[in-house]
Amino acid sequence: NDTGLVLWYDLGDESGVGADPINKTPDLSGNGNTGSLGNSSIKTAPLANSTHCVIGSCLNFSTVNGSQMHVIANPVSNFPTSAITAALWLRANSGDDGTVLSYAVSGTHNEFRLEQVNNIKVLFNGQTLSTGVSVADGLWHHLAVTWRSSDGLALLYKDGALAYGDFIESGSPI
Repeated sequence: NDTGLVLWYDLGDESGVGADPINKTPDLSGNGNTGSLGNSSIKTAPLANSTHCVIGSCLNFSTVNGSQMHVIANPVSNFPTSAITAALWLRANSGDDGTVLSYAVSGTHNEFRLEQVNNIKVLFNGQTLSTGVSVADGLWHHLAVTWRSSDGLALLYKDGALAYGDFIESGSPI
C-alpha cells in the first residue's frame, strides 16, 4: 500500500477471538501479515477484557501458566529497514516485565525491540537505549517510537509528548 503502513492489529476487536486455542488476528494494513494470537506451547490465547480498556474491549497479555502471551507474524512482508515508527496502547504494572514489541530476523532477536516497562529500553541492531521512561503505573499509555538509519535518531513518545531522544549508530539498517 502507499501509506507506508506495514501491519495493524486491532486487538480490541473481540470478533477475532474465537474457540480456536491459537487464534489468528488479521492484519488490517492490507499486507497480509496475519498474526498468531496466544501461545502455542500451552494452547491458549490472551483473555478478552472489557472492563479496564481505553475504549471498548482489549486483550490481557499477562503470563498464563508461566508462559508469555503474544502475537507472532512470521514472516512480515514489507518490513521497513531504514526508518520505522511503531505505536501501541499499553497498560502495565510495576511487577510486569519483558518484551513489549519485537522484530527479529534469522540469527538475532534484537533487530528492533521495546522492553521493560519500568525503564523502557529500545533496542536497534543489538544496540540498547535505556530511556528512563516508565509506564508501569497501572494506567493506559500510548507509546510511539521512531527511528531512522540515516542519522541514527531514535525518539520515544509517551501519551503524545516526546519523552526521550538519542542517537545510535547511523547508517545501519535493521
